[in-house]
Amino acid sequence: QIWSYHENSSSALTDTSVHAAPGAGLSLYVTDIICSTGAATALNIFLEEGATTVLGPYYLEAVAGRGVALHFSVPKKITANTALTVTTSAAILHSIDITGFVAQG
Repeated sequence: QIWSYHENSSSALTDTSVHAAPGAGLSLYVTDIICSTGAATALNIFLEEGATTVLGPYYLEAVAGRGVALHFSVPKKITANTALTVTTSAAILHSIDITGFVAQG
């Protein structure tokens, strides 16, 4: 089961849902993260399960158009039956795409 998350705004994100808990015996796997900014303000982004940071933070310099594109050859596994959220550090124009899949684990 492939899933994707897309967000394009100028709002700071705090524990914003990327994907709900997948159910007993299932885990979320993250394969790609792409984030870019449209303002000359520094931004960091990280993914969490509950209060625990599981990916990032990834830091972008204060230059409009900065971005990061990550592809995990070995997908990053999130704890079984746990939701995934995203948090950013600033209210600036940005775009975030996160993709992955749900599987046993």
